Amino acid sequence: LPILSAVAGRTHPDDVTAINELAEYAHLNFDVRPLVYAFLGSSRIRMLAQGQTKWNLGNLSHMIATTVEDLKGNSHIGAVIVPLEDTYGSHPDDLNVLISAALESGADGICICDTASRGQNPEWTRNLIRYLGHTIAPRYPGKLWEVHTHNMMGHATKNALLACEEGLISGVHGTLGGVGDLGGNMPIDEFILEAHNRQLSYAEPEAMSSLSALVDIALNARGITRNSNPFGSIYSLASRLVPSGIHAAAFQRMDK
Repeated sequence: LPILSAVAGRTHPDDVTAINELAEYAHLNFDVRPLVYAFLGSSRIRMLAQGQTKWNLGNLSHMIATTVEDLKGNSHIGAVIVPLEDTYGSHPDDLNVLISAALESGADGICICDTASRGQNPEWTRNLIRYLGHTIAPRYPGKLWEVHTHNMMGHATKNALLACEEGLISGVHGTLGGVGDLGGNMPIDEFILEAHNRQLSYAEPEAMSSLSALVDIALNARGITRNSNPFGSIYSLASRLVPSGIHAAAFQRMDK
């Protein structure tokens, strides 16, 4: 698989400034145009927690539009994708407004996120993807649709596979061995193996073996194994220690 550079940040002016600076540096020094993810919490629980004077649909739509327009105006940036954190916990009417704001402002795609592991019944994923595929996606042809699932309840891989089977999804997020916060990200190695079994992937058997070995190397380097992954469920130590979704600092908080 090719390796591409990407950066993730919030739909916040400070993050947009940092991303623009990073993109210019990457272009100047490495001739690279990074893929950018600009994320936003979209659930009504988040709106209540943040306070609806600030965190309401009007303000959120404006944040998305302003961020996307700014990032798309930078020729040193590649595609811009907007992940809606906790898409599974978002009201359909709100998703319609926020996704429309992102795509009409020039975003190249949307990432559907289950950061709170709400997809306890994988069929809920099928229902969500079908809803988006039949109501919103047809209005915006040619856009990218990705899925990002977490593993607190152990269904991250099942949810991602079901999403792909519906035909809308073109990108899947995961990490080697499922390492990551909030109960662990979707283990990309597990996903690829199962996708191969379901004929969603046509990788060579030798590649499957190499992937498995790579996962062991990556985990063992941190002193953990597949059977002792501290990020794997809601009951893990990592789940109780981590108050946020900043994946990159997960090992630091675990003192690994």
